[in-house]
Amino acid sequence: MSATDLRTHAEEIHEQFSDQLDIDVDDVQERLDTLVNEYKVPATEARRSVVNTYLDEAGMDRDQLGGGGSGGNEQVDLADVDAPEEWVDVRATVVELWDPRADAVAQVGLLGDETGTIKFTKWSKSDLPELEEGKSYELRNVVTDEYQGRFSVKLNRTTTIEELDEEIEVGDDNV
Repeated sequence: MSATDLRTHAEEIHEQFSDQLDIDVDDVQERLDTLVNEYKVPATEARRSVVNTYLDEAGMDRDQLGGGGSGGNEQVDLADVDAPEEWVDVRATVVELWDPRADAVAQVGLLGDETGTIKFTKWSKSDLPELEEGKSYELRNVVTDEYQGRFSVKLNRTTTIEELDEEIEVGDDNV
């Protein structure tokens, strides 16, 4: 990871915690640099580790991050979700819902937009309205995740859900 990339990550992390902690962006960058360049930790893991450290220091839960629903996230196409732990906004149709396998999960299923599909998880403790199969929504302040090379999005208590009047066409991502 280049120094410029490290600086960008450091600034993003600093921005996430600047309201709760008195931290310096140079300290954040130094922590990232040590993990990535000295301990050879992959960049995504280094970022997650540093974020977790600051979460602990601030006494916060991960789902309290992301600007508190301020809408300062980038709206992305589902096909562009390619890194974990990013806070984004998406506009998508609920393609399919599955039965959750854990009590902690309120809903799980597949979201789709013009660029393809992605799995979503809505946590029970997030206290969000139900999503309905076939309906389109704007989902603000969702966090991306990765498991075994596949990306997904998680809805948390800072997520806002707005049903859309328009129907979002779902594209085929198996091209």
